[in-house]
Amino acid sequence: ARSYAHGRVNDFERSKVRLWAVYKQSLGSAGTVTVGPIWRYNSATTYSLMSSSVPLSAIQLARNPGYARLPGGGVQTLYYGERGTENFEGYGLVDIAATYEIPVWKTVRPWIKFELYNLFDNDKLIGWNTAVTPDPNSPRDADGLPTGFIRPANFGTPVNNASYPRPIPGIDGGRSFLMAMGLRF
Repeated sequence: ARSYAHGRVNDFERSKVRLWAVYKQSLGSAGTVTVGPIWRYNSATTYSLMSSSVPLSAIQLARNPGYARLPGGGVQTLYYGERGTENFEGYGLVDIAATYEIPVWKTVRPWIKFELYNLFDNDKLIGWNTAVTPDPNSPRDADGLPTGFIRPANFGTPVNNASYPRPIPGIDGGRSFLMAMGLRF
């Protein structure tokens, strides 16, 4: 049961909230300006306290009925409790977009759009290293596996850019600015 824990998967997220507004202002023959702010809130996702690549214990190996290959290559993932019992941090981001278009001829309207993601530059740590190692001095379970764990020195430190809020998919962290131009007809 410790190698195949039950519970919430790592992508479990209790709630997401999206609040937005659109304000459109006509400038007469000078065109139209549209402004749209959005507040995005993502609640915390979960993670599990687990150790990867833990060798099978002597008790587990003794149960081998003679298979030439051991399941998992002789190593296993060891969970310390149910899956998904721990939580990262939730976060909120504010984005804003502004579009300006001007009528040129009949239905032809060139436009330009500015988008600013993560307006307040939220760089809160929302994910971190969660790897733990088995504590060899802790009591053993019925399979001869340690029941305790040790948090290494790098536990709780950022792993990569995805450890921080991402303004939009494909852009890693920080404030981001995009611009687009086009022609409607």
